[in-house]
Amino acid sequence: MSQLNTEATESTAETGVRPRHSVPAYKTRIGKRAELNRKQRELVNGAPTLATKFPSLKSLNVRLYYLAHPGASHTSEVKYAVNVLHAKSIFAFGCQNPECFGGDFDLSDLLASAIHSRKRKTTGEMACVGRKGTKSLEDAPCGRALRFELTMAFC
Repeated sequence: MSQLNTEATESTAETGVRPRHSVPAYKTRIGKRAELNRKQRELVNGAPTLATKFPSLKSLNVRLYYLAHPGASHTSEVKYAVNVLHAKSIFAFGCQNPECFGGDFDLSDLLASAIHSRKRKTTGEMACVGRKGTKSLEDAPCGRALRFELTMAFC
């Protein structure tokens, strides 16, 4: 066995070509955005489901309107019925600005408050708290917003 390794080393030295199985080891760099996303995923995955945290919640329907800035007309809309048995109790939606860093729309506290007060419908608008890097400004506010409607039914 050692004879094969010696021959491979000698042929590499003679030809200057690395064998196929020899791959240089590169250290993977994780950027700030990827690290933040990883931490958020871990936080969400560890959270209890909506059904576990709020046993009186029977159903939840969500309408989201993404806005270019607070008060503007919406640029896109999302409408869906949440599966309360599987959805996590950390109820956050990502900013749709690809340059945004750290700017999610976290509706968790608002949803918890609405459920505890047994409100059937909650609406509102929230500005993105994230930052974006531009060529002229190193760290500028994102400026995007989210308008939302949460409709709930209780047991």
